[in-house]
Amino acid sequence: MNYSKYTSKQTFNRYLSYVSHEIRSPVSSIMTLCEVLDAGVYGTVSPRQQQAFGELREYGQNLLALLENLIALAKAKQGKLGLNLETVVLEELLQMLEYLTHESLIKKRQFLHKRMDSTVQSFTADSTYLKNILLLMLEQTIIQNAPGVELELRITQHNARLGFHLKPTTLQTSLTAQPSEHFTQVYLPLAHTLAQLQGGALDYDADTGSFNLWLPFHPIAAQTSNTTHASAQIKAADYCANREQLIVIAESDPVHNHALADFLLAQGYRVKSIFNGAEAVIHCLNLQPNLLIMDVHLPDLDGFSAAQQLQTNIETQQIAILLMSTQNTDLDSERAQRCGALELLHKPFSLSRLQSYLAKTIAHK
Repeated sequence: MNYSKYTSKQTFNRYLSYVSHEIRSPVSSIMTLCEVLDAGVYGTVSPRQQQAFGELREYGQNLLALLENLIALAKAKQGKLGLNLETVVLEELLQMLEYLTHESLIKKRQFLHKRMDSTVQSFTADSTYLKNILLLMLEQTIIQNAPGVELELRITQHNARLGFHLKPTTLQTSLTAQPSEHFTQVYLPLAHTLAQLQGGALDYDADTGSFNLWLPFHPIAAQTSNTTHASAQIKAADYCANREQLIVIAESDPVHNHALADFLLAQGYRVKSIFNGAEAVIHCLNLQPNLLIMDVHLPDLDGFSAAQQLQTNIETQQIAILLMSTQNTDLDSERAQRCGALELLHKPFSLSRLQSYLAKTIAHK
């Protein structure tokens, strides 16, 4: 057995995980803070400020997408790409893509038409890989086409295959640039790999600037979208009811901790901020909160171990736990389930998604 090769790969994988966490964690904190500011938690926000917060979130999303692509490319070279199949709600996916490409479309005065098959609402796929493929398709089409061109993204379903078709709607040639060498030699092969990994295929026509992505279609029951914009304004009755609920936040990043705390305080909840795992266990034992929101990467005691201790203690096992992580792997999700957590939230997550979990876990009766 070649132990040196094994050790080298193990070291490289640990390095990828470390880099991912060190980049994703502060970017997630900045994006959450922007969303809290945009929600008006700290006061009235002007339209220009809202635009600025949106631009910062867009830059953050683009940076995270680039990070995910680089990690996927590194794993592909190692032959270690794996799937994380989960529910994808088409409406939410399209809203995310529209949000990420909004500024690029505005700059080139382009418009994106979305045509959806009514039979496609929710399906199973690797949401991260699918989002990255579609984002690469959209960004490249926007770059290649002239200002003012209208684009069309059509979603179809036929013979158990799900299709995403992207093209300019202009009859005449509207291309103003050829695909870059970086795109054709790095990102396009990566997109092909990510599509093939999910049992699909990707076609790209450089002459027309059109893309066709096909994936196996595994439909599931429709789900309600949770992507609505979070708001700090709530009804007075809900605010008073929330005052009866105590939430403990265990997060070592002070920016993310305080942003979440301020948002929850604005919703009327009582909040206690903790910055390490050992203190989280002690405070949960003493305070008996309704909910613990805890990061898995904590000093002194990691979030998984802290959750395990709370769930095995008869005095704290009734406390609802939401875990947060910069990692999004099946292994972490399984660990979260084993230690009694209701959910593992992948950073960055939207405040509206957090609100939906609050409604489920500590809903008022």
